[in-house]
Amino acid sequence: MFVQGPDVDILVGQQHVDTPPVVPKVGDTLWGNNGSPFCDPVCDPNHPSQQPQPFQILQPGSGAPPSGQFFSWRRCDNGCVEVQGRSTTDNTYVVKSEDAGSKLQFVVTLTNYDCGEVVRDGPDKGRQECRWTTVSATALTETVQQTAVVAISTAALSDGQAGAPYTQALAATGGTGPPSFAVTTGTLPPGLTLTPAGQLSGTPTTAGTYTFTVQATAPGANGGTRTYTVAVRLTMPAALADGVTGVPFTHTLAVTGAPGDVAWTVAGQLPDGLSLSGGQITGTPTKQGEFTFTLNASSGAVSSAKQYTIKIAYPPLAVGPGDLPRAVRGLPYEAQLTASGGTEPYTWAVLETPLPQGLSLKPDGHIAGTPRANGEQTLELKFEAHDRYGAPATAVARLEYYGPTLTLSPKRLVVPARRSFRTELDVTGGTEPYTFELTGRKLPPGVKLGKRGAVVARRAVPATRRVVIRVTDRLGAFQLFKLRLDVKPVARDIVP
Repeated sequence: MFVQGPDVDILVGQQHVDTPPVVPKVGDTLWGNNGSPFCDPVCDPNHPSQQPQPFQILQPGSGAPPSGQFFSWRRCDNGCVEVQGRSTTDNTYVVKSEDAGSKLQFVVTLTNYDCGEVVRDGPDKGRQECRWTTVSATALTETVQQTAVVAISTAALSDGQAGAPYTQALAATGGTGPPSFAVTTGTLPPGLTLTPAGQLSGTPTTAGTYTFTVQATAPGANGGTRTYTVAVRLTMPAALADGVTGVPFTHTLAVTGAPGDVAWTVAGQLPDGLSLSGGQITGTPTKQGEFTFTLNASSGAVSSAKQYTIKIAYPPLAVGPGDLPRAVRGLPYEAQLTASGGTEPYTWAVLETPLPQGLSLKPDGHIAGTPRANGEQTLELKFEAHDRYGAPATAVARLEYYGPTLTLSPKRLVVPARRSFRTELDVTGGTEPYTFELTGRKLPPGVKLGKRGAVVARRAVPATRRVVIRVTDRLGAFQLFKLRLDVKPVARDIVP
C-alpha cells in the first residue's frame, strides 16, 4: 500500500491553477489531488477483507480503523496544525484570513486491514495475524498572502433633486462573499438611506452639498472605503401660468428643498405689465405674445435656475349688433357698434364693403351721417374691433339701406281761376302711402295741397307759381319736386 505525488491546485472558476508556483490568497479555494494511491488488498471499509474475523489475531500496526482514503488540511508555520479534519470526500479548502503568512499542507492518508497467511500446522493452526496499516503523503503550498482589501468600484454618485425619487447602487470587489456597505463618516442627504446591499435610495428633502464616506466589508478581506459628494438641487416650479391681456395676473413661486428663505431674480424680459416682487409675479399683461426668461432661486448656499415661457393671449371679444337700424336716404342716421370682454376703450374700423355714401364710422364704433345714395339693398358689413391692448374681433352686421327713386306727375298743373277744382298728384316708387308737404313758396291764393297729394282750388286768383313739394313715403324716404301751377280763366271746369 502506498500513495505518491499528491499536489494542490487553486480553483479559479472551473480552472485549476498549480500552487506552487501561484501563491494562494485569503478567500481562494484549494483543491487537493490524491496523487496515485495503491491499496493491497483494498482500502474500502465495506469490503469483506476489511472486516476483522474471530480467528484473526490483531497485531500492533501503524494505523487504526476504519480503512479507507482520507483527506485533511494543515496549516504549517514552525510546525503544522490541522485546520480541516479528515474526510473521505471533501478534498477542498477555503483559505481563511488566519492562514495568511503560513503554508497549507494537503494530506492524503490510506488505511487498510492487512493480514498474513493462515497458519496451517502447530498450536496456532487456523489462525491469522492482522494489523491496521496507514500510509500518508503530503503536498505543501506557497505562503498564503495577507488578507485582500475590498475595493468599492462605484467611482462617483449622481446628483439629486429635492422632492424627486433617487436611487443608485454601489458595487465592490474583493473578499469571499457579498460585500456589506455602511456610512462611516459624514451625512447622507436628508431623505436618503444606504442599505447593507449598497442601494442608496429615497427622496431627498433638502438642497445642499453632502460629503460622506462609505465602507464596504466582505468575508476574507479588509474593509475598503470611498468618499462621495452628492449635490441636491432645488426643485424649481415645473411651469408658470399663462395670462390674458388686461386681466390681473398673480403667480406665486415656490421651490422644493430650500434650506431657508428663498430669494428670486429674473434674467430676461417678463411679459409687458408684469413684474417680480418677492416670490410673486404680478401685474396686468398689456401685450400679447410668448415671453421667455430665466428665474433664479437661491437659498443659503444653494441656488438653481430654470428657463420659462409665459404665453399672454388676447381675451375673446363679443361684438354686435348683428342687425343695424335701417338707413333711409336723406334722413340723419345713428347706430352704435358694441363690444364686451377685453379692456376698454375699443376702436373700430371698416374691413369690407364701404358704408353707404354719407355715412361714416367713428373710431369709437359710432356710425353717423345722412345717407345720400339711391337704391335699395341689404348690405353685409364687416367691422374690426380692438380693445385697449389690441385684442381683435370681427363683427358682421346687416344694414338695410332704403333709398328709392320717387317720381311725381304732373310737373305742370293748370288750375281754373275762380272755380272749384280738385286733382291728385301721382307718385311712383317707394312705399305707399305718401305724405306731401309744401316747402318754400306758398301756393297761389285759393289753392291748397292736401297731406295725401290732393290739389284743391276754390275761387283761385289768376297767377303762375313755381313751388317745391316734398314727397315722403311710408318708410321715410323723401324727394323734392318742382311743380308749376298756372291759375287762369277757362271756359269751363278743367279736369286734368
